[in-house]
Amino acid sequence: ERIVPVPGDLGEPLFGMTERDFDALARGIDLIFHPGAVVNLVYPYSALEAANVGGTREVLRLACRHGTKPVHHVSTNGIFPPGIGLCEEETDLDDLAEARDDGYGQSKWVAEKLVREAAARGLPVCVYRPGNVSGHSESGASNPRDLLGAVIVESTRLRCTPEIEGWRIEMTPVDFVAAAILHLASKPAAQGGTYHLANPDPPPADEVFDRLEEQGYPLERLPYEEWLQKLDAAPPEVGSPGEVLRGASPAAEELWEENIYEDSNARRALGDGGPTRPAIDGDLMETYARYFARQGWTEAPVALQETKRRG
Repeated sequence: ERIVPVPGDLGEPLFGMTERDFDALARGIDLIFHPGAVVNLVYPYSALEAANVGGTREVLRLACRHGTKPVHHVSTNGIFPPGIGLCEEETDLDDLAEARDDGYGQSKWVAEKLVREAAARGLPVCVYRPGNVSGHSESGASNPRDLLGAVIVESTRLRCTPEIEGWRIEMTPVDFVAAAILHLASKPAAQGGTYHLANPDPPPADEVFDRLEEQGYPLERLPYEEWLQKLDAAPPEVGSPGEVLRGASPAAEELWEENIYEDSNARRALGDGGPTRPAIDGDLMETYARYFARQGWTEAPVALQETKRRG
């Protein structure tokens, strides 16, 4: 009852609102959280510019009307190119200007650059760079259009997993990401910072799939191309997470970009009473498996089936 939705469109000037409504909104707010974007790893920059770049420009316009309001901008680790290794929070954005060749990464780089320019002119901002945002650590609830989630769901359904050399699964539960942003936004000392919220020590993919096997899913390891062939032979149902893999399966480097995201700013600022990052362990994978089963995306894990039989 404390939430008042205001319909709008990130891809339109003034979010598609009238000048009067936009002005009234600017008068009535104290700060802005901006996580909105079109996330698509296939579309070119031109298809994403209006929402991801133009939308950020309108957020900054809103923040500067009738005084200044702090902007908490949710960027992405996708501004970094694959294969550079250590990605630091304080990296100079100009060093990454020509680094990405995908439209999404390019659009988010430009958006963050706009935010940095606004900060240089005196607007109070914080920038947060999450990585792969996975399901809630307690309920398992997740984005059904998430690429990594789709691969995990389809692996449990097909009873086999893709094997990619050196693959480490970088994912962070959504509840930690949200709680971390709120905690940092509430700390005056944290204002003006850049914070990596991606997992700085992602576990090897084999360990993640081992935890799923402990739930009763027999998971054969297959070369990635062979796994994709299995997926093509038994396509996911319409409406399931696996649908995002139809016709445009990701390249291996889209699952593992061989980067590690240094997070010293985030760890230091969150160390004072902030949320704790959930471990990517058996308990978490059980939570996810139970959620997948409740949604009908895959069969219930054997461990869950046995619990029901005993009950």
